[in-house]
Amino acid sequence: MAENLVFATEQERLAYMRRLRMKKEMRLRRKRRRKIKKLIRLGLVVLVAVIGIVAVSSIVSKVKTATVRNRNKKAAALPEDTVTCSAEEILHLNFPVLTLDQTFGSAVDLDGDGQPDEDLNQNGIPDATENITIAGDVTDTSEDGILKNMPTLTVQEFQDILGDLYGRDYVLVDIHSITTSGEDGDDAGKIAIPQGKKPLIISEAGLQYDPTDHQHARDMYIDDSGRCVNTYVNPDGQPVSGAVDVVSCVDDFIEKHPDFSFNGARGIIGLTGAEGLFGYKIYADPDVVSIINRESVPEGTVIHAGEEDGSETPVVAKDGIMPENGADVQNSGDETGMEAPDAGEEAVFASTSEVGSANVSAKEYASTVEECQKQAEKTHSDDKEKVQKLIKKLQEEGWTFASSTYADISYASEASIVKKDADLWKDRVGKMLGETDVQLLPHGGDLDGWSEYQSDNDKFAYLKKLGFIYYCVDDSGSRSWLQTREDYVRQGMHEIHNKEAYGEVMNM
Repeated sequence: MAENLVFATEQERLAYMRRLRMKKEMRLRRKRRRKIKKLIRLGLVVLVAVIGIVAVSSIVSKVKTATVRNRNKKAAALPEDTVTCSAEEILHLNFPVLTLDQTFGSAVDLDGDGQPDEDLNQNGIPDATENITIAGDVTDTSEDGILKNMPTLTVQEFQDILGDLYGRDYVLVDIHSITTSGEDGDDAGKIAIPQGKKPLIISEAGLQYDPTDHQHARDMYIDDSGRCVNTYVNPDGQPVSGAVDVVSCVDDFIEKHPDFSFNGARGIIGLTGAEGLFGYKIYADPDVVSIINRESVPEGTVIHAGEEDGSETPVVAKDGIMPENGADVQNSGDETGMEAPDAGEEAVFASTSEVGSANVSAKEYASTVEECQKQAEKTHSDDKEKVQKLIKKLQEEGWTFASSTYADISYASEASIVKKDADLWKDRVGKMLGETDVQLLPHGGDLDGWSEYQSDNDKFAYLKKLGFIYYCVDDSGSRSWLQTREDYVRQGMHEIHNKEAYGEVMNM
């Protein structure tokens, strides 16, 4: 186009060419700016989306925590006025799995021999080495025998204790009402309760059920009316359901006396994991043996997995309480080392000695094993669904879940053992419960002495990293005890194994 134009001078032509170049450069700049603006807008959209996702996740997490902590505030005839008291006044009573008394299910005689039936091993076959009795063998003076024959708390005795606590004006409070010293400023260590009431926390540590047990509840489930109840064996030897353990008894009591609960609080359920949850074995456990000991197990120690029932199946402790083994470390009732099916499962097991015989071919044996594996997987899946429904229901009712260690051990053990146990609990139990920040430490074990937990305490630092804030430890020295610090709350609790222990605490 410039060639068709006639310029009077060379300077005019050059000036015209400069203007063309400038216009072209301006167009290019505008184009680049538009691209940059598009990229910026796209980046902003992505950034906003990321922030939105993070914010929603945070909100969901906080709402979830608030739901767990503030749970289902059931309408109750509570006093309008509340007062503030020190959280140090909270009485914390910890109960074991309740024993069936004569009212609910004494020892039964299913075989009609006139004697109490023997305990059932894991194949559902009576084990002649152990009879079920309530009183136990009083001639056994060994340490294990003394613990075994210690009077146990029955269902009726626990119900009487609830009535006594109610008569003494105690009211259930949520442990999360206790704040760390780093929260709420001057209100730290203080709680609100109805006027004229005394604060109480009830917990059940080490909750686990055995489907073959005649002395305790066998499992927990949600009945047709929406109540959490237990299965147990009545005096006639029939499996029936009812409120025969701490959780179901407390639920029943609050239904009759709603003012026994403040702001919907129920209690704390301390769960182990090695034997499943609520009476359901929701996973195979090939590498853990539960040994209730106060000290760590030295490497190389030979452990008999079923010492109580005479098993001669030894395993070697490679690293504390967690020996490696090819199958569940327990007495399977045979010599194969295979895990026996749960009671009630219709499964056929052929011993390896029969393979190749006229009775069982290798192909038939392999088919039987495969069928058993499929049945076990289906059972685990069904049981896991039941457990998830139970967890949701209990949280909605106002129950708080806690770790009671995975293998029911003392956390006074070595740090390496505690870390491995805590990892197993978090991975297999904690992931089903959601956020869990309470530890019910069993067997009188604690992470340290009665002085403060220090940041250089490996066990405390590790549990803190896993999200634990509240630590409940056995304390028989005083009626109530509390230690609040910036990053944890430690509370003393009384382990009530029998009615005499309850009387001693209340007379302090």
